[in-house]
Order: sequence, then structure tokens, then C-alpha cells
Amino acid sequence: MRSWILRVIARATLVLASGKAFPANGNSPVDPCQSVDVPKQSVPVSTTALSGNFQLIPASSQTIHVCGFLVDGSFGFIYGSGANCSVGATLLSNVFSAFGSQAHSYSGPGSVFTVPANNALCVTLSSTPLGGVVTYTQP
Repeated sequence: MRSWILRVIARATLVLASGKAFPANGNSPVDPCQSVDVPKQSVPVSTTALSGNFQLIPASSQTIHVCGFLVDGSFGFIYGSGANCSVGATLLSNVFSAFGSQAHSYSGPGSVFTVPANNALCVTLSSTPLGGVVTYTQP
């Protein structure tokens, strides 16, 4: 009984000291975008096309966790397989509309959205070229 109490106190101390929530196993934060132990990557968003789908992150056997983005233009995030997410395209966000020089941005505190394994992350274009960056991880 006493060792259980000591483990609870130790875990609570870790949470309070780090400001992070830990799963039941106590190994790392639940969300990979919040973990300092999971490397993050960024991919540029750049296209002059005015319509269609554009692949940002290729499909792999791992899930894709989008941690944040800053994109200028009119677009929506989708995922799917095949060339430019042409097979099974699934909407991840509403369409963001361009307005003036204001870019669309979002970041955490956790994953913005998650793409299932074996699917690519794409943007669907809506009448304007895009520019920006998407930050993600594949733990």
C-alpha cells in the first residue's frame, strides 16, 4: 500500500513540476505534439495552382499529428491515399477563406488534427495560391 502512495506522489510531483499531463504508464505526455521527446518536422506550403488537391505530407505506416500551421490563401485540409489524396479524400477542416493579408494560423496546446496511418495530408485549394508552413510529427 505504501509503495502505491509513493508512486502517486511521485507522478503528481512530475506533473506539477513539468506542467504536462502523463498517461497511466508515466512514460511521456499523451499527445505527441506536446512531448519534448517526440521530434517535430515542418513542411512548406507553396503552390501557385488555383484549384485541386496538393499533397503536403506523403502517406506512411504512421499517423500524422499536425501540431500547428500558418497558411495564407483559401484552402481546406484533407487526407486520403493515391496521388494528391484522390482516393478516399476526407475533410479535416472547413475551408479557410483568404481575407486581405491575414494568414490562417493555429497551434496547440496539442494536435490540431490527426491523419490515420497509410494516408497523406493534403490541402484542397480554393481559388488562391498558398504560402505557409505546417508543423507535424509522426511518432
